[in-house]
Amino acid sequence: VGVKPITMSDLIACCRDYLPTETKESEYEIARVFGGLDWAVTSGTSVFSAGGPDTDGRFKIIYSKKYTSTDPRAVIEDVVRLCGQLNVEFLGVDRGAGHTNNLMLHDRMQWTKVIEFAYVPRQREGMKWDQKSQCFILDRTFALDSTIYKLKNQKVVFPKYDSFGKTFFQDIVGVFTEYNDYLKKIE
Repeated sequence: VGVKPITMSDLIACCRDYLPTETKESEYEIARVFGGLDWAVTSGTSVFSAGGPDTDGRFKIIYSKKYTSTDPRAVIEDVVRLCGQLNVEFLGVDRGAGHTNNLMLHDRMQWTKVIEFAYVPRQREGMKWDQKSQCFILDRTFALDSTIYKLKNQKVVFPKYDSFGKTFFQDIVGVFTEYNDYLKKIE
């Protein structure tokens, strides 16, 4: 039986009165900008987001974009452009099916540290650096639980609902968790 841990009300409560931007603005009160790129090679909908900790210690999203192109080169070109405009210091990328794309991205973004993340169903630590694969390995449940906690407690801030939520919130509320009897844990 699956449970939907995040509601639309939870996400709307995280929205604030500002608009997303393609350039880092001092009014956002973010000293450092970090980016994330989730390659969705099979569905053809990759997502780039950028933000950073604000003066209240919350993670403030300042920009996100969905890519429907199945050509990774077009996505890479745009992500490189956005990282430059937003002054992204580090870009976290989904290793999975995007590893080859990440290598091309790293070649283009030598000024930004491109860091791969891989999710596994079970590991003792929530997150650890794997020297052999040169990426961070995350326990999927740990990562999901941490994100749900931050969203439910408004530790993440989004732009205005009309300019942001209408595009991205349906994907987030579509997440569900279920108990895995074999692993004896929620996934």
